[in-house]
Amino acid sequence: MKLLNNVKNGKSTFSMEALLAKYSSSQIKAPSRGDKVKGKVIQKLPKKLVMDIGGKSEGIVAEKAFEEARGFIDNLEIGDEVEAVVLIPKVLQFCRFVRLHPVLRGINY
Repeated sequence: MKLLNNVKNGKSTFSMEALLAKYSSSQIKAPSRGDKVKGKVIQKLPKKLVMDIGGKSEGIVAEKAFEEARGFIDNLEIGDEVEAVVLIPKVLQFCRFVRLHPVLRGINY
């Protein structure tokens, strides 16, 4: 990786080209339907659970998936980490719809 000659406060800086190469989009994979993802609970609403699953979108547990996991969700706190399965990989209104992982809840699909 090529460094710029610019040194600020004793730290070398990287060129934009080097940073783009290091963090190229080929290294970032969007989740697909059925993928397991880990997330952190960031918001609990009466009929929706919002999780930070990384990337530029949140994971949402809503509707049928929420009702199926209501007992498990009731015991979750903000900041808890849980595993979920992607239901709808397409980002809709900045979120992906997920279902909490069945193994964690003891539910069979």
